Amino acid sequence: MGLPAVSSAVGNAPQTIIRMISLDRIDPLGGSVALKRGYVVIFAQFGLIVLLVYGLTAEYRSNAYQQDWISSNVPWLQYLLNGYLAAMLLGVFLGGGVLLATDYLRNRNRKGSLRTVG
Repeated sequence: MGLPAVSSAVGNAPQTIIRMISLDRIDPLGGSVALKRGYVVIFAQFGLIVLLVYGLTAEYRSNAYQQDWISSNVPWLQYLLNGYLAAMLLGVFLGGGVLLATDYLRNRNRKGSLRTVG
C-alpha cells in the first residue's frame, strides 16, 4: 500500500479536472457563476487591505512615537508608510472597480439575447 506515482497523478489530472467541471454551472458568457463571485470576493478583500494600509499610514503620520520606533527599528518601513503606497493601492482599487463595473454592464444584456447556432 504505497502512494501512487507522481507520473500517474499528473497523467490523470486533466481527466479529473474535466470531471470536476459540471456543464450546468457554466455561464453562457464564458465564465462560471462561482468565478464571477470569486472576483467580487477578491475585490472586497483587496478593498479591506487598502483600508487597513490607509489607516496604518494615517496613524503613522500622526503618531510621533510610532515614527520614532519605526525609524529606529525598521527604517525601510518608512518608505511604505509615507502615504504613497496607500494612494497607489487606492488607485488600483478604484481602477479595478471601474473594470468590474464595466464588465458587468457589458455582459448584463447578453444573457437574454438570442444566439444563432451554426
